[in-house]
Amino acid sequence: MSVDIAHDQPPSTGHPARHRLPDNPVTFDEYRRAWDPRTEYVTTLTLPAELCAGLGADWINALANRQETAA
Repeated sequence: MSVDIAHDQPPSTGHPARHRLPDNPVTFDEYRRAWDPRTEYVTTLTLPAELCAGLGADWINALANRQETAA
């Protein structure tokens, strides 16, 4: 199972920017709203099938529990 993890900063060397998203607010003015682009970095992890714990937060909790036991 592959999972994409999005980062605002590069997680480490060798992870190129994947997207430029125009969603960083510059002004909330009612008539002149504006956004600057922000860079999104994405890491793709291949995880064991047993971590596929369904929808919602269950899968991320399973991953977090695995990380805690591995540390």
